[in-house]
Amino acid sequence: MIGRPRPRPHVPGAHAGREVSPKPGAESHVLSKALNQAEGLDSELLQRLFREARGLTENELYERLAAWEDNSDDSGLQQRKQTESTLRGEVSRLQKEVSQLLDEAYAAKKKAMDAELAQVKTTEKIEARMSLSRRQLQSIARGMGAASGLAERCRDLQHRAAVLNLELDSLKNGARQKRQAMEECSRDARDLAQRLELAEKDQPGSTLLVEAEAADVHSDFRAEVVSLLTERSELRESLQKQKEMAELQQLLADERMLLEKRRMSAADMLREIADLEEQADDLERNSQRVLGEMRNSLERLAMQVEELRRAKDQAEDWLGAVWAALNQQRREQLLLHQCLGCAELMFLECGFHPKVVLVVPVFVLVPFCLLVVYCAMPRQSPANFSEICTQETQQISLLEDLRPVRPMLTPS
Repeated sequence: MIGRPRPRPHVPGAHAGREVSPKPGAESHVLSKALNQAEGLDSELLQRLFREARGLTENELYERLAAWEDNSDDSGLQQRKQTESTLRGEVSRLQKEVSQLLDEAYAAKKKAMDAELAQVKTTEKIEARMSLSRRQLQSIARGMGAASGLAERCRDLQHRAAVLNLELDSLKNGARQKRQAMEECSRDARDLAQRLELAEKDQPGSTLLVEAEAADVHSDFRAEVVSLLTERSELRESLQKQKEMAELQQLLADERMLLEKRRMSAADMLREIADLEEQADDLERNSQRVLGEMRNSLERLAMQVEELRRAKDQAEDWLGAVWAALNQQRREQLLLHQCLGCAELMFLECGFHPKVVLVVPVFVLVPFCLLVVYCAMPRQSPANFSEICTQETQQISLLEDLRPVRPMLTPS
């Protein structure tokens, strides 16, 4: 069975944007239909040409083929040059875009790493501030515990001072009563002494009575003196207690002043605690805001990375389409060689003997070139052969340009 070349796929020009055509594998059904139609047209056209060639001489046939070659070779070579120049431009543009995408991906990765490092540093600062605030709160709590213990002790001392004040008042009342009794006793003693003096002057004969009365009075006076001495000792003790109470009141006053100072310091500490709590709230709000900004920046970076990934996939698809077009061109060349061999056999069977047989590229949509390739004139063959060699060299250089991006087209 004679193989026919497949139709050439559409190659995007230099003005094409970032949108790429789908992969060639998705057009297998369309290509098969186009190939069948092309095979039917080529077979019918070749049969018609064979029927027309049977009525011509060899010179007339060569003239007819020379005219066909002049019209077909120029347009085919021009189209191939235009296609290869377009492919070269697209390959260079794709290489620039790939390098730009790699630079953008590296910049995005570096930006993400910088953002992560800044987040780590901010978190460390926040933790250090929180630990400092925690230590300050612990010291304040210890100070409040000591202040509460001191306040409890002051309350106990105040209670004891109140009890001692009550005792002091009772002792003062007792001392006042004893002083009044002592004054009454001293007045009685003075009255008794005056009476004794009067009795000694007025009645010398009543000495015995007076002595008896004096003995009674003396015994009473002695008892009164003993009681007065006892009261004096008690008064001394009460005075000593009053001195102690005065000292205790002074100590209580000093303690009260100290408590006032401690109370003021406790109020200052409470205010400092409130300020620290406000600072902690502000720090927490700032940390939440910073974390929100970092979360938004990370989301934007993720979106940029996703866009870069989609652009990379799109570029890979486009490169795959270009690579498939190049492979399709190679397959077309192989199919053309097979078709030319079959055409040569058919010409030999018809009785034509071309003097020079050259292999030149023939496009699928121009079936007349199948006869031009095998029946070209000798004066036109060297130029066509040199142009074909030039085109083959350009194609090899184009494949060499595509070599750096070839690993991106291979399936993972």
